[in-house]
Amino acid sequence: MSMGKLLITGGSGFTGRHLIETAMRQGYECVCLSHTADDTVETDVATVIADLLDSDSLADAVATARPDFVVHLAAQANVASGDLATTYQTNLVGTVNLLETLREADNPVQRVVLASTANLYGRVKQLPISEATSAQPTNHYSVSKWAMELAAGLFDSMSIVITRPFNYTGVGQSTDFVVPKIVSAYAQNSDELTLGNIDVARDFSDVRDIAMDYLTLLQGNPPPVVNLCSGRATSIRQLIETLESISGHRLIIRSSNELRRSGDIDTLYGQPNAFVLESGRDQRIPLESTLTWMLGAGNEPPS
Repeated sequence: MSMGKLLITGGSGFTGRHLIETAMRQGYECVCLSHTADDTVETDVATVIADLLDSDSLADAVATARPDFVVHLAAQANVASGDLATTYQTNLVGTVNLLETLREADNPVQRVVLASTANLYGRVKQLPISEATSAQPTNHYSVSKWAMELAAGLFDSMSIVITRPFNYTGVGQSTDFVVPKIVSAYAQNSDELTLGNIDVARDFSDVRDIAMDYLTLLQGNPPPVVNLCSGRATSIRQLIETLESISGHRLIIRSSNELRRSGDIDTLYGQPNAFVLESGRDQRIPLESTLTWMLGAGNEPPS
C-alpha cells in the first residue's frame, strides 16, 4: 500500500539518501528536488530540478511532483567559507520560497517537515536539552535556522513540524565530521590521528534512526517542534575505545590546540521527544552497532 508521494529537498545529500531508502521501504513514492541536473540521487527515484531562490522554477517543480508530504533537508551549513549571504538566502529565503510555493500549489500538502538544528540551543548548562530550552544561537548557521523557524510560524494554515536534530552519523557521511574521520582512520589501519578535545561528550544518533523519525513525524499529530536525539552523551574518547575494541586496531591519538573549540561545553545531550517515543521509536540503534556498520563499509559514500 502506498503511503503517498514524498518530496525531499536535499535528497542527494548524506541524510537525504538514507531518508529516500528508508521511505521507499516504508511504501512512500519519493521525488527528489535537486538544485541542478548533476545534483541527483543515483537511483531510479524521480527528480525535479529547482532553485530554492527562484520561485518560478519551484512552482514548476512542485506542480510536477504533486507531493502529499515534504521533508525539507536542503541547507547551507558551511559558514566557514565566509559566504554569509548564501547561508541566509538558502536557509531562510529558500525555505520561505518553498513554503509559499507549497501553500499556493493546486495540490495541498498534508504535512511539511523542516530540518532545523539543535545547534541553536547554544551553550546551555541545564541538561537534558528539551524543546522548551531557550534558543541561544552562537553562529550564523544556527541564527539562519532560528530565523527559518520564526518565518515558518507565519504559515499557520499549513501543517508544519520543525525538527532539531542533534549529532548523527552513519555510512556516507563526510570525513569533515569527527565520527567518520575517526572511523576512516581505523578502517585504513592508520598509525595515528590528530583530534581536538576528545573528552567532550555529545548526543550521537544513527542516521537510519533519524530517517525513521522524519517519517514518523509525517503521520499523526506531532508537536510543532521536535528534538531528534538519543538522550545519551558519549565522549570522543569513548568512541575511540569502542572502535579500538571492534577493529582490534590501536592507533596513536595526538591532540591539536587548533582543533579545539574555545568555550566548548564538556557535555551536551537532548531529551527525546515524547511523540517520537510513543510512536514506537523508543528502540534506537546502539552506537556500537552504528560504528560497526560504518567500519565494515569503510565509511565509503553510498553508491
